[in-house]
Amino acid sequence: MAHLGMLKNPQLIVDIPSRPIRCRLMSDGNFDFAIEAATEGFFVPSAKLLDTLAKVDRIGVIYDWGGTEKQIVLAYGDGVLVMITGTPRIAKGGFLFMLSKTLETP
Repeated sequence: MAHLGMLKNPQLIVDIPSRPIRCRLMSDGNFDFAIEAATEGFFVPSAKLLDTLAKVDRIGVIYDWGGTEKQIVLAYGDGVLVMITGTPRIAKGGFLFMLSKTLETP
């Protein structure tokens, strides 16, 4: 952006310290393999984006419109939560979440 003249003070960007790398993720970026909801309802997450999860950790719960628990959503393996639905309403077959494996942090 600096070379396009889009920044008023490009020198300030160099002075900002970078954050340490928390983890490196490994995935092909294909969200077609995200886990789908088995039922429609209202999804209430208990995990957050980029949480490190172990197999069978709880990711959230889908409730029906009357508040009855319909599906407990669990991690299918170890990994980092790289996608989680951002809207509470979920359709049957809607994408709920996706995990990614981690690589060693440098």
